[in-house]
Amino acid sequence: MENQQPKQPRIGKFIDPLTDWGFRRLFGQEPNKEILIEFLNDLFQGEKHIIDLTYAPNEYDGDDVTDKRVIFDLHCRGDNGEYFIVEMQRIRQDHFKDRALFYVSRLIQRLLRKGREANSYKLPEVYLIGILEFSMMPRPQTVTSTTSP
Repeated sequence: MENQQPKQPRIGKFIDPLTDWGFRRLFGQEPNKEILIEFLNDLFQGEKHIIDLTYAPNEYDGDDVTDKRVIFDLHCRGDNGEYFIVEMQRIRQDHFKDRALFYVSRLIQRLLRKGREANSYKLPEVYLIGILEFSMMPRPQTVTSTTSP
């Protein structure tokens, strides 16, 4: 019998789903689409049932060179025509609500047809799902007291 060394544990590769890269890798690719569908269906708790998704572009330039560019973490369209923007944010951002509103506004603006013949403002459902590792409540203000001599 040969002298056998004990097997060393195999070190695998792990993906942190809370990083932008890991989140996009796990949820933003066609082979893993079922994971995203299940996540969204669980999130909506029966109020909405998604059967299929189509990934949409996640970058939108402004109408001219001075407009801010928008880059969504994940952007997809549901089988009922609704749009989903999923943003994952770990580091506190004091103006996340404003950024979220800007992102949704840019998508809605892109959904409206241009020209006079397109006076219909009937829009599909648009959802922004923010996965945050911080509270959006304002930070408590620290009170400093000054004393006069």
